[in-house]
This record gives sequence, structure tokens and C-alpha cells, in this order.
Amino acid sequence: MTGLLDRLTFSPTNYWLGFTLDFSVSVTMIVAGAAAAGPAPALAALLAGAAVFSFYEYVLHRWLYHVLPTAVRRLHRIHHAEPQRLIGAPIFFSLGVFALSWGLALVAVSRATAAVLAGTILFAYAYHGAVHHLVHARRFRGNGMFARLQRHHLIHHAPGHDRVNYGVTTTIWDRAFGTCHASATRRRDPAGASARRS
Repeated sequence: MTGLLDRLTFSPTNYWLGFTLDFSVSVTMIVAGAAAAGPAPALAALLAGAAVFSFYEYVLHRWLYHVLPTAVRRLHRIHHAEPQRLIGAPIFFSLGVFALSWGLALVAVSRATAAVLAGTILFAYAYHGAVHHLVHARRFRGNGMFARLQRHHLIHHAPGHDRVNYGVTTTIWDRAFGTCHASATRRRDPAGASARRS
């Protein structure tokens, strides 16, 4: 089974298909759910989904990718060694997380509101993948949002700094938990592609 998962994880087709499916499914669910739920529940679900994902991103990256002895940690080490390599979670992973999120949300809210919440979590996951790809694929200049996120993330990739700057799309949780580090003595060149969701 590990061989199949590795082939999927390192497949450029899986990498790009993951983006396509994640963005397509998430936007469809957000739009359909919002139309049925109404403006107030849809807005609440959008905000909740974005908040949930930002925390999810931090927790997974900090503990699942760097601390716990998991297969994901092994793959993440490959990403740190080869940040230009296209590494993407198998496409069924994100859709499974979406289904689980929707199922859990159904305990507390309507089907339509749950669709917006789960769709937002999936959209945020896809956005995370896109930002992660871009911060490794190109060099941002100045002090715009992507330049700041790139500087933050590349510190995480600098030798001896893999225990700081876990956030990719936001620095809020790094600041809250004291893992935000403002500089590194050496930074890797961001040229090349990224390891999406690693």
C-alpha cells in the first residue's frame, strides 16, 4: 500500500488534479450551500470554516508533520530536503477530510450550512496549497502579503529553523503559540515548485 501512496504523492498528475478537484468541489459546495442556507448562516459558516482551517493548518504542520512519527512526517522531510519537488496528498485525502468535516458539522447545523462550512475548509486547504506552491515557485519582492508569507515560510525551511513558523497562509497561530521567528541566518532559494500540503 505504501508504494501506491508514494506513487500518488509524487505524481504531478495527482498534484495538479488535487488543486482542480479541491477548488471545484469547494466552490460548488459553498455556492450551493449558501443559496440554500441564507446569508447569515452562510457568512457564519464561511468565517468558522476559515478559522477552523487556519488552526488545522498550524496543528497539522507543527505536530503531524514535525513531531509525531507518521508517514506524513517522512514525506514532509522529503519536502524539506527537496522543496522544489511536487508532493501532494493523494486526491482522496482532501475529499475525505471534506466529507468528515461535513459529517461533523451536520451534528450542529443544517445540511446547507454544513456544506458551506466544509466547503470553506476544503477551499482554505486548496488556497493553502496554492500559497505554499507559490512561496516555493517564485520570488516575491516588497512587503505585500505573499512576500511576507514567503519570508515567514522560508525561515521555516532554513537550516535549524524547522521548529518555528508553521503557518503558511497566516502567522496568527505562530504568534499565539510563540513559534513565530522573524529571521534566519541562512535562507534557501525559493526557486522551483513546492510540495503542496506538506
